[in-house]
Amino acid sequence: MGVSQRINQEDATEIDWFALAVGRLDTPETVRRLQRSFQLAQEVGNIGCFEIDIRTGMAYATPTFFAQHGLPRDRARITNEEWQGYVHPDDWPEVRKRQLQLINAPDDDWHEYRIVTTTGEVRWVANRCRVECDQHGRPVMLFGIQQDITDRRRAQDEVRFFATHDVLTGLANRALFNETLRRRHQQPGGLGGSALIMLDLDLFKQVNDTLGHPIGDALLRAAAGRLRATVPVEALVARLGGDEFAVWLPPGCCTPADQLAGEIVNRLHRPFLLAGNVVEIGGSVGVALAPDDAIDPDALIRAADLALYSAKKAGRNDWRRFSPDMDLAARERQQMVQDLRRALALGALHIEYQPLVGANGHQVAGFEALVRWDRPGHGLISPEIFVPLAEDHGLITPIGEWVLHSAAREAMRWPDHLRVAVNLSPRQLEDGDRLVAVVVRVLAESGLPSHRLELEVTESGLAQAGADGMRQLHRLRALGVRIAIDDFGTGHSSLSRLLDFPFDSIKVDRSFVAGLGENDKAGALVRSIAILARSLNVTAVAEGVETREQAMLARHDGFTQIQGFLISRPMPPTAIGGFLEQLGDLPAAASPHRRLE
Repeated sequence: MGVSQRINQEDATEIDWFALAVGRLDTPETVRRLQRSFQLAQEVGNIGCFEIDIRTGMAYATPTFFAQHGLPRDRARITNEEWQGYVHPDDWPEVRKRQLQLINAPDDDWHEYRIVTTTGEVRWVANRCRVECDQHGRPVMLFGIQQDITDRRRAQDEVRFFATHDVLTGLANRALFNETLRRRHQQPGGLGGSALIMLDLDLFKQVNDTLGHPIGDALLRAAAGRLRATVPVEALVARLGGDEFAVWLPPGCCTPADQLAGEIVNRLHRPFLLAGNVVEIGGSVGVALAPDDAIDPDALIRAADLALYSAKKAGRNDWRRFSPDMDLAARERQQMVQDLRRALALGALHIEYQPLVGANGHQVAGFEALVRWDRPGHGLISPEIFVPLAEDHGLITPIGEWVLHSAAREAMRWPDHLRVAVNLSPRQLEDGDRLVAVVVRVLAESGLPSHRLELEVTESGLAQAGADGMRQLHRLRALGVRIAIDDFGTGHSSLSRLLDFPFDSIKVDRSFVAGLGENDKAGALVRSIAILARSLNVTAVAEGVETREQAMLARHDGFTQIQGFLISRPMPPTAIGGFLEQLGDLPAAASPHRRLE
């Protein structure tokens, strides 16, 4: 029986196909062994074989081929029309085109397309075909193999998807976001009529630090879900990195950007329930419009970023629309940062020292080191202005280290019982390994005993630094360094902070001290803090004491130390010796040193 006769038989078997491939059938044992091998190869590779009689349209195939379509494996043939019904309708024109090309110009063809199984599942197959012609050169048979490549295509689609989308949230990533704006900018009309919303999650870092990164990731996913549910379907929502998101509203969007910004703020302010934790955050939002605020992608992003910065500085959980004065302020900030960087490099910063004395006003306990900047052409710049800039632009760590070195060297000139207090930035606490190493080096190089160094961290700064910051404070205290919590009462979870860490000093914020004698609630709060400090065997310091009455009430309420203009304004190092010699009772008025506003 010839090959053609054997192939066209309705009871064709897999061994017939393998016989075509190897061209030999030796013994029954060989047949069985080859049949098992061929069947296993088809199943492992999910490969089906088929042939189509071009003259009759009848197709013969192996069991794997039929199984790929959800058909019974014991079928042997199928009409070309029936097989066509399983090809995805969107792909059939291309499949048919390739078939006709192959018949008219016989050659190999490799093609990938989709099929729809009997259960309605869409799967991908790779098809390789070859045409056999008769002795007159006319195409008579179409031979081929078909492999199920669904898993491979899904993996490829996933790789392509995550090249342009954020893995955690499924939102567009920065690359897709930038490319979308770039393509739109190149079209007629450009970005005109579109709007850009930039936003950050407020308090996100605290969530990560207090509840852990899994909850932080869950919060990002939940926030992304709220954004998708809030914005119009035609909007592009992207996660640019960390807790930073962007929403681009294309021209003709049905929802005004200002209205949408307010809705986003409101939605993000609602509590999140994550793994049994009620998490309350917020969102700061900036809005920029094209072409009013910018006409190209980079300028539009910058405008929205400036508006976002303005919303943050205004107190967060709010939104701002870009205005030209924001750009002017940004340029001034940038110039100030450059001047500050230059001042640090040239050693143009200086330190003044403000004393801490016993509540009776007689015995000096030490001095607090306060960095000062006399900006050329602008005069003295308030630390409340330049310190946040230094924190935002990566300068606070080198400034803080310079203050540590300088203050320790200066303290070695004082009597042995006096301490020097140096403020720590949350940024320094976040880089705790470096901070601890710097403190060790400062103590070694200056010769200052560790108990004469006191490091101050604000309560809000400690909350910002989180659990890592608390661990670094434990390491510093193990060195013998004193730790003080500054601006106590203005942060979060004040009492829990005292229980978490054995602080040496509590410095009550000046806003509470200012109310002594005038505000009963302030007085009650100050007294309760003094009682708490005494029970914990912690030094209680009243900051911002400016009047005799405040000093008397602070002493009466149990504070052991006071600090403020009533004792002395911050002074240069050269004035410390004279101050120590002249100190007697509380002075009648504040020192004439100019106060920084």
